[in-house]
Amino acid sequence: MSLRVLTALGVAVLSACGGGRTLMFSASSLASAAPADAYACATDQFKKLGYKIRAHDEVDYRIAAELDNAEIKDPTGLFRRGFDRLEFTAAPDASGKTQVNIKAQSFKESVTARGNNLDEIEATSQARAASKTIMEACAPA
Repeated sequence: MSLRVLTALGVAVLSACGGGRTLMFSASSLASAAPADAYACATDQFKKLGYKIRAHDEVDYRIAAELDNAEIKDPTGLFRRGFDRLEFTAAPDASGKTQVNIKAQSFKESVTARGNNLDEIEATSQARAASKTIMEACAPA
């Protein structure tokens, strides 16, 4: 077989194995509140849920927050911690409403000789629940 056929076959097999599965959880909604109000609501919700805000942008209405998750475990001696990360954005929509998006991810952090290593895992049920809580409070359907 030629190299092109083998390459195409390899890509097809890898694509089929992935099955389109995603590790993160995301949700979006249109809110009647202004972007600044949705941003303020999300900031309050992150604090109520115990998340530490790691980055925020008051101009583009973006927030990234993390919460250590003790239920994420790894038997290796290199495991450091598990945590959930939520990213929130609010932006004006063409319809005059506010487009609100939230993305939930979960990670295992380990320490190697080369430094810290992050491995994304499937979003935990806690991260999904926190995302839904924030969406229900700040962008009710």
